[in-house]
Amino acid sequence: MPCRICHDLTVESPSDVLRLDNILFTGLQSSVLLGCQACFLIESGINSFKHVANIVDLDISSSVERHQEERLGERLLLRVTTRDINGDDTNLEFYSTDVRITHRWPLIPIASHISTDSSSPGCLHQARKWLDHCIQNHGLQLCRSGTRSKLPTRVIKVGDASTRPYLHESAPGETGCYATLSYCWGAARTFITTISSYSQRKTGFSIEELPKTCHDAVLVARALSIPNLWIDSLCILQDSTPDWEFEAANMCDIYENALVTFAAVDSPSSDSGLF
Repeated sequence: MPCRICHDLTVESPSDVLRLDNILFTGLQSSVLLGCQACFLIESGINSFKHVANIVDLDISSSVERHQEERLGERLLLRVTTRDINGDDTNLEFYSTDVRITHRWPLIPIASHISTDSSSPGCLHQARKWLDHCIQNHGLQLCRSGTRSKLPTRVIKVGDASTRPYLHESAPGETGCYATLSYCWGAARTFITTISSYSQRKTGFSIEELPKTCHDAVLVARALSIPNLWIDSLCILQDSTPDWEFEAANMCDIYENALVTFAAVDSPSSDSGLF
């Protein structure tokens, strides 16, 4: 007989979804004492995030999340929502890194642990794995690889821990791999390229001189093994109207031909950072 509390986290057919509402937490705990492994798994997951003494009840649901773009496929989700004595909800998404768990309970998807700190070495390593997979496995019909694109007029050579970044002026027709940065400048314009500073930028500069968002973009490019980076404030001569007009006319191509774009969507200024 399936567990009356969690239904053993099973459904009759793969197309069905599980929906169990208003389960008393004390009932889940009692089921654990009676030996239900699925209830034990749920209780253990909840206990990792919440003080269980305050929980009143919970909902268990499964669903299939389909991406708007069909090529991205779909993924299975198993969510548990707990409610505490104050009426506050906590939503937990369950997954496993162990295929034996997903074989035992198919509603629990296989996934990888990802740090909550997107600047961590683990997250950057995972991002590089995803990017490498895209380059190696996605044809031009899915993704433009951008591995040998025509370089913009100027790019930043990001260097490494022992080599300073510098501004590179591309030769006519020169190709390569580069990333772009999409961000909000904000009020401050603390480090830019002008006609007078252009020669100096080409000799190199300290990464610590850059605004935080640009600084972070250089570090991410290095972590992803992308040698070139395009940032408008550094790659366009800010006090040259002809240069601005020329580069603005080509900006669509610059972003389109990049291997990847770093988007600082939640940063209100260039000093806020990429993460």
